[in-house]
Amino acid sequence: MLSHTSTIATAELAFYAIGLAIAVALAMRNGWRNEPYWAILAAFAFARILGAAMQLGTITAPLNLHLYRGAATLAQMGLALLLLASLGLMVAVRTSVHRRRQTLIRPYIIYLQGLLLGATFVLGIVAAASVPDSDFAGFTTTPVPPTLVASTILSMITFLILSFCTVCLWLDAQCFDQTAKWLLSAATASLPFLLVRIVYSALCTFVDNMEFHWFKGCPLMLIVMSMLMEFAVVVIYESVGILTARRVVLNTANASPTGARISDISKQDDSSCSSGTPLRNG
Repeated sequence: MLSHTSTIATAELAFYAIGLAIAVALAMRNGWRNEPYWAILAAFAFARILGAAMQLGTITAPLNLHLYRGAATLAQMGLALLLLASLGLMVAVRTSVHRRRQTLIRPYIIYLQGLLLGATFVLGIVAAASVPDSDFAGFTTTPVPPTLVASTILSMITFLILSFCTVCLWLDAQCFDQTAKWLLSAATASLPFLLVRIVYSALCTFVDNMEFHWFKGCPLMLIVMSMLMEFAVVVIYESVGILTARRVVLNTANASPTGARISDISKQDDSSCSSGTPLRNG
């Protein structure tokens, strides 16, 4: 009979195998460079698959501590990748609007979020690598590594900035076409689920309770506050990706001038954005 952690790993393996296939299909259809958020989502799904595979590998090799460490490391990498995919969706819409009017979101804000997520990614890996083998063996429980504390704080800051930017983009809704609205709606709809996921990370980092231990916590809490939240975000993003891809196909079939890539999300009349400040230099 499978343990709780192995059951969770099996569910993740099945879900993300489908998610990876869809993300790769969307990335290949629209171009890795044109719409990098699909490639990032594919990387997130692959990390979750690899982590689940390592967790299942402990069934046949329970004394192989490298498998436990690898699973914990990949678990820490995932949140940064998911936030990066969310940032990519927001940037795609912002770029579309910015061609015709100045937005509140300046380039340095985007660069700052990218830098914070890069640091979050690296610190999460370092945190998992710094845990002694005795913790994974179940003999000891060391305090939360300072690098994990820093990683969690940076992810919280990034989420707050990302939420602010996403909401601000709705002020320029008159400059969107239907595809842009779908993309921004997906980014907006994912925020509550990402919030719960961030709160779970904060509880695992700052609360001295074994139910919220960052790799040995309660399986029920992990399922409700982490796994299902990530599932919801992936479903939202990929559903919108499929809808927008279908819209492009229909537009192409009808010889519509907007029948190109999903990234070509703005072909409407500039008069709807004439009240804004036009952008002249990037």
